[in-house]
Amino acid sequence: MSDPLVIDELSFAAIDVNSIYFDFGNGYGDTWEEVSICLLQCDYCQATYIDEVYVEGGPCPNEECYNVEGTLERPECAPMMNYGYPLPYYEGDPEEEQLTLYQSSANVVLVELIGVADDDAAYVLALSGGGMDLSFDICHAYILLGYAPPLQFCDLPDFAGQDNSQEPFASIIKACLQSVESVVQRAERRKEKLLAAQSRTGQ
Repeated sequence: MSDPLVIDELSFAAIDVNSIYFDFGNGYGDTWEEVSICLLQCDYCQATYIDEVYVEGGPCPNEECYNVEGTLERPECAPMMNYGYPLPYYEGDPEEEQLTLYQSSANVVLVELIGVADDDAAYVLALSGGGMDLSFDICHAYILLGYAPPLQFCDLPDFAGQDNSQEPFASIIKACLQSVESVVQRAERRKEKLLAAQSRTGQ
């Protein structure tokens, strides 16, 4: 069982975020780049190693891989779908957080956008898998990067056989409830303000 996610001090900066269309099938190196991670993986046994100790393209230190010439390669962290998920006021360490995403169960990667006018849009999340509703994965990734999940993705799917009392699902649902409650409170404040304005006569 995985440990609960840290959801006590999440930023609500991304609460109103919506997905944006971005063509990740073209423009690599010109309009976007993959954020690399400080990790190497054997192409045979799939064991992982820190690249500060071992060399990319070198032999796997696992004895079982010597005879099959297993080599260490940097895992791909490339998007598979042409949508990005913005990270407002992002100030994290891209390589460290790419590693965090890679080691989690979320099918999400961090991508750098090149030449954007708004510094807040320099990095976005993107899906590295597809084929079903990945709202849990998107919310999971936002939480790992310190954000409360955007409201758009809090409509979580009800997967048959999934035990939502287990992690990370339990923490993701709790974080989504925080997001929903934040929006409800904001809506109530606006309602009160409008009702007050409506009752104002100008006399």
